Amino acid sequence: MKNLLIILFITTFLLCSCEENISYLGKFDKQYSLNCILRNDKDIQFATIKTSYPPNEENPVTDVRDAIIRLILPDTTLFFKD
Repeated sequence: MKNLLIILFITTFLLCSCEENISYLGKFDKQYSLNCILRNDKDIQFATIKTSYPPNEENPVTDVRDAIIRLILPDTTLFFKD
């Protein structure tokens, strides 16, 4: 009797289960990342901006081109360029 109930439960579960595909990725939101290397002993500073990419993209290009980056200090403003 116990085995019959187990088989009945498993059969019911398999027949009544969801038929839709479930996506675990959710909605993709594009995000940006800014990385800076600032040194006070040299005149050269570095800044890079990257974007996020969807997980299913095979060859993602994450570099952001022609961005305007300003570093505003109390006494000066620095502009970064390519």
